[in-house]
Amino acid sequence: MNGQVVDAYYMRVASDLGVQGLVLFLVVLAAAVLQSLRKSVVRGLAVLVAIYSLQSIGTNVLDTFFVSHAFWLLLG
Repeated sequence: MNGQVVDAYYMRVASDLGVQGLVLFLVVLAAAVLQSLRKSVVRGLAVLVAIYSLQSIGTNVLDTFFVSHAFWLLLG
């Protein structure tokens, strides 16, 4: 409303992609956490995804250039 920028990544995803896009984004995050918990070698990835996910509740941490690239590379 009135041209304000949302300062939470999840709300930005919801406003850009709708509720379905937000749900799909959360499914991707959950799948990454579950997949990394199954493999003992990459359990640290689950911790990183959890940190990014919690930080994204109140800030746009994934809008930072290097942070978003690192996040999506690790997720991939």
